[in-house]
Formats: sequence, C-alpha cells, structure tokens
Amino acid sequence: MKTLGELVDDLFKDHPRPDGREYTYQEIAIKLGGAIEPSHISKLRKNKIANPGRDTLLALCRFFDVPPSYFFPELAVPKLTAEEEAKQVEIALRSAMSGLDELRENIQDTLRKLKRTHEE
Repeated sequence: MKTLGELVDDLFKDHPRPDGREYTYQEIAIKLGGAIEPSHISKLRKNKIANPGRDTLLALCRFFDVPPSYFFPELAVPKLTAEEEAKQVEIALRSAMSGLDELRENIQDTLRKLKRTHEE
C-alpha cells in the first residue's frame, strides 16, 4: 500500500499540465483559491504530514480531477460485471413496474370514487 506522499507524488507525475510539465505548488494553491498553501502541498508530497485534513485531500482530488476514492479506496464503488449490471437493471425495472401497477390501481380507484360521487 502506498504512502500518502507517494499518492500525492503520483498525482503530479500522472496528471501533468497540458504542456507536459508538472504543476508547481504555487499553481495549485492559486487554482484552489488558497485552500492549500504551497508549502503544505510540498510537505504532503514529501510525506511529512501524517494525517492531513479531509478538505485538503478533497481539494487535491478536485484539482487533479480524481475521485475521492483515490485517497479513500474504501469509498470506491465496486465494478459490476455485465451480468451483474443486467441483473441490477432488471431488479430496478421490476421494482419500478410494481410501483406503477400500484399507482395505476390507486388512480383507477380514485376515478371510480369520483364517478360514483358525480352520479349521486
């Protein structure tokens, strides 16, 4: 399992600027509106901060356009196989259809009651 510093370092290496160079700490700090100081980013990358705040990590996720599960793998949604996904869709459709049948019955009951009231 990678350290936090290694994960942050990988962000710099795997998500460069459009010209191919790594972002500077100052560029990131400016783009994030000062949410993280450049020196703090440097310390994170060098693994000198043991437990950064949640907001700090989420800001880095926003900047580098990675999901929060990058730092919090327990939040990752497991990938479904095509078969599992098809089953999920089938269950959702069945559930929706069941709800529609009940709704249709309620509407029909209401219409019958209105008709009876109108006839009286």
